[in-house]
Amino acid sequence: MQEVFITARRKLPTYEGRGSPKTWLYGIARGLCANVRRSQRRSAARFWAVPSEEAPPDPDEQFGRHEAYRRVVAFLATLPEDQRAVFELSDIEGMSGPEIAEALGIKLNAAYSRLRLARQRLERFIEESEGRRGR
Repeated sequence: MQEVFITARRKLPTYEGRGSPKTWLYGIARGLCANVRRSQRRSAARFWAVPSEEAPPDPDEQFGRHEAYRRVVAFLATLPEDQRAVFELSDIEGMSGPEIAEALGIKLNAAYSRLRLARQRLERFIEESEGRRGR
């Protein structure tokens, strides 16, 4: 609750009075809660991503991870910078469309459009790389 009021105090100059103060505070609280939940999911994912020290790493699995990493880096290098930024924030960092638009200072429709184009490129990239492997 304290974070809500601290954030409200910081954002008070931007409050335009279009809605009730109660609605405005509720929006701030909802956003802060979403940030906390997202942060917890990311830290939990990082925790589970750390391999257990009990079992030695499987060489085939290590090679597969390295190959996947190499392919992702190769794909990201093919994207234009604007699409790459949106793709990384959405599909790698897990941010929502509105969060991406705010973070990059672009319109929401532009964020969704760039993400759609990046995902289409990803599909083509996978199809082409699978075609090369099959030969």
